Amino acid sequence: SYDGGFGLVPGLESHGGATYCAVAALRLMGFIEDDVLSKGTTFSVIDVQPLLEWCLQRQAIDGGFQGRANKATDTCYAFW
Repeated sequence: SYDGGFGLVPGLESHGGATYCAVAALRLMGFIEDDVLSKGTTFSVIDVQPLLEWCLQRQAIDGGFQGRANKATDTCYAFW
């Protein structure tokens, strides 16, 4: 998506659940390798750096995780 993660449809705001499912599916299909960070972003089908930044920005000051930017934290996102 435009903000680094994966939305429910192309071009929409990224969502924690959609991002988790997309990354897991790509990994299971072999499109993301275990050592993707050591190889750099040129060896991946996704833009790794914005994805990592989006994921890291989802942890809020209270220690919880948001499903989307500027939303309240929710314990369900700690599971993923």
